[in-house]
Amino acid sequence: MGGVERGTLDLSKALIQEGHESFVISGGGILVDELEQFGAKHYEIPVHIKSLRTLSLAKSLSETISSIDPDIVHVRSRMPAWVNFRAFKKLQKKPLLISTFHGLYSFPIYSKVMSFVDHSIAISKTVENYILENYKLDKNDITVIPRGCDPVEFNNNEINPDDKAKIINEFPKIVGKKVLTIPGRITKWKGVAEFIELLSLLDDNYHGLIVGPTAKSKKKYLNKLQNKVSSLHLEDKITFTGSRRDIANIYKISDVVFNLSQTPEPFG
Repeated sequence: MGGVERGTLDLSKALIQEGHESFVISGGGILVDELEQFGAKHYEIPVHIKSLRTLSLAKSLSETISSIDPDIVHVRSRMPAWVNFRAFKKLQKKPLLISTFHGLYSFPIYSKVMSFVDHSIAISKTVENYILENYKLDKNDITVIPRGCDPVEFNNNEINPDDKAKIINEFPKIVGKKVLTIPGRITKWKGVAEFIELLSLLDDNYHGLIVGPTAKSKKKYLNKLQNKVSSLHLEDKITFTGSRRDIANIYKISDVVFNLSQTPEPFG
């Protein structure tokens, strides 16, 4: 689970708390149950898959948007934005269209669809400056809304003993160790390889958790990282946890949480 997914969940929850309706169209995932628990409606359409075939989903997306009849459509990622771009052409009644730039997007030709909107949100001043430098948007067309987190969930309270026991039961190798954690999706620029090398320099009093999802396009890179762990004989010192819904508790059982990103993070 990344920032886009968490941000979608948090915004949807906030909208409902303020008395609005919230509808999310996505390829699904581990947060759908939580999304629906607080009253949002989810439509599963795999608009996230980076393939030209995905553009053929524009008709289905257009029909779904028409059935919802929303006041605002909010796109948060480039491939869904391209599908939505085609879907909007089919709509007789077009809602207000908003985009959020979650990153310093490469490939401007592919990314420019995020600027084909009525208004854009940048998650930091860094991203706002990047948009102004690379896309034909006026500063008045952009609102900076810094990325944050829900302080109710990400709090300083002690972890619930039952929750801690569940994590220890799932990852018994962390017992009696200093737990070092690197969160983030599996991709080269997040610094996971460097994290593995760091663990190779430490003694057996430490255990590393690599926490985050792996996209299908990154399976080969995950295998490369796992082979690196094996070649350094670190199988007992490093655990790949995959995507987690309890990331707040993972932070609480960690002694140190690392950000080893190799390029600047878009949140500033």
